[in-house]
Amino acid sequence: MKLKDNFHFLFVTEIEENEFYKTLILSLGLAPRIVDAFDNAGIHRIRSIAGILRKREEDLLEFRGIGVKALSDVKRKIQQAYEKLRSPSQFIASDDYYFTMSTPAMDIRNDTLPPVLGEISRPIDKTILFKGGGEKDVMATLARYLGFGKDQIKEHTRRHEIVQARQIIMYLLREYAGMSFPAIGRLIGGRDHTTVIHGYKKIKAQILVNAELEHNLRDAIALAKGIHKRKRYAEEAIKNLKDAIQKESISSSALRIRLPQKQKKISGRNMKILELYREGLTLQNIASTIKLTRERVRQIIETTIESLAINESISSGVEIDASVLKDEEKRKRRLLKTPAPIKIPKEHRWTRYYIACKSCGTTTIPHLRKGLCEQCLGVFSGERREEFLKQHGKCELCGILRREAVILYGRDFYITKDKKVYCRECFLKFTGKKLSGYKNYAWSRFYPKCIKCGTVSTPHYARGLCEDCTDILSNEKREKIINEHSKKCDECRIERDTAKKKLGRDLHITSNRNVLCRTCFQKYRRTQQRVIKRTNSIMKPI
Repeated sequence: MKLKDNFHFLFVTEIEENEFYKTLILSLGLAPRIVDAFDNAGIHRIRSIAGILRKREEDLLEFRGIGVKALSDVKRKIQQAYEKLRSPSQFIASDDYYFTMSTPAMDIRNDTLPPVLGEISRPIDKTILFKGGGEKDVMATLARYLGFGKDQIKEHTRRHEIVQARQIIMYLLREYAGMSFPAIGRLIGGRDHTTVIHGYKKIKAQILVNAELEHNLRDAIALAKGIHKRKRYAEEAIKNLKDAIQKESISSSALRIRLPQKQKKISGRNMKILELYREGLTLQNIASTIKLTRERVRQIIETTIESLAINESISSGVEIDASVLKDEEKRKRRLLKTPAPIKIPKEHRWTRYYIACKSCGTTTIPHLRKGLCEQCLGVFSGERREEFLKQHGKCELCGILRREAVILYGRDFYITKDKKVYCRECFLKFTGKKLSGYKNYAWSRFYPKCIKCGTVSTPHYARGLCEDCTDILSNEKREKIINEHSKKCDECRIERDTAKKKLGRDLHITSNRNVLCRTCFQKYRRTQQRVIKRTNSIMKPI
């Protein structure tokens, strides 16, 4: 059974629950030996209440230095921490005393208050805000009001009561003084702004749960608001001062920078770098010569020019602006640079390899391929196509108009290689049934007859061969050969259906038109391979 099962915790919000479980063991007030036992447990190290509650009692007793008495002490401290968190009358708590906010009119010894509120810090003295310290005095006042010193608030400790007081100050300075999170962090011991954000959100969540807490903080809130008012007053004063400076006409003598009475010394290395710069060397070249970085060379050049401007101003008695001297050095440097080479315009060519069309010699019509223009190849596109169709306007065979052809056939006119205009129907009659599929010969597109037997009666199959001469068997021809052999193997005489069931394959047909089953075909192939191998060995030269 886990240690958590011994307690019955009830929380109002999830934030409150998370804050309780994240409470560090150091803030529970346990004996040092118990804290050291949990801290020196290696990989089983425990630092928060959640780490203790998720363990079983047997596992906790295995820690070196933890016994039954120490474990009961841990349970008691966890129960006290829960009761302090759930108590609505407290805001900052420790094991022995509680701190709450009070007003100047409140009687701190009033018997109506809970007995734990016996020692309450003094009411806030608002006049201390204007005694010179500003925000730092406010922090000291708030710390003293909460029962602590300013140094205690700023020190890096995780005592529960000091952490709570520090988070209250963070909340007040952010919510009512209008200070930024980084500024509050710097004010309270140089802490990170994320720490301030966490403390601010924690106190704000507690005030949302218990509205009485904000009422108890009314004097501290008034003090924090005083900081905000003073900040606004200072901002308005600065703004008015800027406006007055802009309106006032300031004489040049008032803005003149007083010249130093002594001339600045310039080392020989710096003068050498400046001379190399004036000769036109790049910063990288100078850096490689002097063995410095390029950025350092640039800084030395600017510093040397400024020193020269100051020395000349002292010697001549006339103030010389260093920026003007820098611009002059840059202008002289630009004059030293060699002028850029004049770019010779490239010769205008028709294409990369051809000056003009090889056939007609034109350069206005675009090139299409192999040194010929679109017009010479009979290909028209874009504006030239539109101009050509406007000149003709109708089909040269049937005479149909262009607009009517588009409506009837859904296609524009076609232009052939010999520059004739046809509609879709006439173009198909001229070229064949399929576009780009017409035949050059009656038997096939590229062959007038079979190149092996010379027939034109048997249809063309592939590569100039008819269906009888080609080695490629079609399905119809394959079935015809198998039927001629009675659907049986020529060697073992097994039937076709039996071969499919037994061997899982159909009958094979060899190059000499023999029909064999799979087993006989494999024997036939092995015999053929042995014959070929023997022939190659005989034919091999000795």
